[in-house]
Amino acid sequence: MTARYGRGRRRSASREEMLEVAKQHAITYGWRHARVQQIAADAGVSRPTLYKEFASKSELGSALLLYEVAKFLRELNEAIDASDGTLRDAIAVGCLYALTEADRGPFLAAVLTEDRTSEDSLIPGLTSGGENSIVPTATSEVLQALSARVPEGTDPGRLAFIASAAVRLTISELVEPSTESRAEISKRIAEMCTSYLGLE
Repeated sequence: MTARYGRGRRRSASREEMLEVAKQHAITYGWRHARVQQIAADAGVSRPTLYKEFASKSELGSALLLYEVAKFLRELNEAIDASDGTLRDAIAVGCLYALTEADRGPFLAAVLTEDRTSEDSLIPGLTSGGENSIVPTATSEVLQALSARVPEGTDPGRLAFIASAAVRLTISELVEPSTESRAEISKRIAEMCTSYLGLE
């Protein structure tokens, strides 16, 4: 059930609180059917107040996606850092973590199963290269996590390329799943990336 912060009176809700309420609406109703007026009411703020923070529903959706992905990436980095072994092992662990956690997480599950033809769909924020895309942020985080695993003298441009490739391939698998297991896909992505670097 969506959290309500006191109907009948207005309060000063933080940006994070508004995003948390918006997330619950996305999970419960799907983002296409979520209504800004109801999100504002359940956050305990007026609609104009919410619009001062987020100029449109589209901007609110983009902020929500980035907010959730930031938390997800912190957990992903922890999983990669905790893994033992080679660069290939670290990439495989990271990909598998991303795929399985996204399957289990109610917000990303709601995003991935929504109607992609809707103009309100959040899918483009996962997949496109636009200003609201999560790809650059995710690539930067993954690149940082992998940098400690590569041999000295590794071409930084090639390392950046495999970080981007791993992110894009993982997202592609989330949006359009193949028939192979998550573990096998993760292994293949890791093999491809390390082979490009000339590593076993």
